[in-house]
Amino acid sequence: MYTQRRTPAPKSAATATATAATATAATATAVAAILLAACGTSTPADEGKGTDKDPAAGTTAGTLTDTRWTIRTLTVADTPHPAPEGTHLTFDDKSQVSGNYGCNDFRARTDLKGGVLTLKDATSTETACTSLDFEERLARTLSAGGLTVTREKDTLRLTTPKGDHVELTRAKAEEPAPLTGTRWTVTTLTDGTTSASLPAGTQGKAHLTIAKDGRVGGNLGCNRFSATAKIGDDGTLTLGTPAMTRMMCAPAAMRTEKALLRLFDGKKITYELSGDSLTLTAPDGKGATATVTPRARP
Repeated sequence: MYTQRRTPAPKSAATATATAATATAATATAVAAILLAACGTSTPADEGKGTDKDPAAGTTAGTLTDTRWTIRTLTVADTPHPAPEGTHLTFDDKSQVSGNYGCNDFRARTDLKGGVLTLKDATSTETACTSLDFEERLARTLSAGGLTVTREKDTLRLTTPKGDHVELTRAKAEEPAPLTGTRWTVTTLTDGTTSASLPAGTQGKAHLTIAKDGRVGGNLGCNRFSATAKIGDDGTLTLGTPAMTRMMCAPAAMRTEKALLRLFDGKKITYELSGDSLTLTAPDGKGATATVTPRARP
């Protein structure tokens, strides 16, 4: 980018002549540079384009947001650790990243400048897992700050200032599950920048299915419900006031139900489909994430 700068008026004819000569020389230099470039002189940027490799300094948000990245290995202190199945990162165009550490889902804000990536304000679910060794190592590595981003074709590497690094590959393209006709099982409750797994004893109970005829039904964790569902063309969904059964359940189930009810009563909420997951977000930032039960996917 060039900034236009106002030049003071010359004090004398001699000064004006010198200024004109300087401008002429500068113009000649610029023209020569253009001619050299046209004759095939290469630059680092050209080399990067020729090899499909994005140098760190040329990495932009678009370098990362065009796919879901599957984590293959994490190398800490020169020791590689294979990633559990399902470990991944997905960057969006709103400076956020979501993914899975190996057991728990997480999300964070991102800052990408000059090919260096920083994750901020990371939050994760708190699912009890058999082993958290890989998860804890990965979380520490990603939150170390100053991650140098290197991408070549379908591979991505994130390297810390200490040399520890995460190796990722581009996930195979997958059509998301359809919004309608799919049984969505609620797995996580979200609250702005935080997310939490459903309380113990309530997993797998809350679910919803949106029909093509404009109805939605399911269970909110305790009570069954049905309501109207209007799907907008702008990625929004409006759920009407639900008709519900009136059972009393354990406190944890009732808290889950109360949280999910925030998505109803005619509020225009946003929905996002990604693979086998659906995220619903109310205007106040609260919402839920649901996944497809394999046997129920059309």
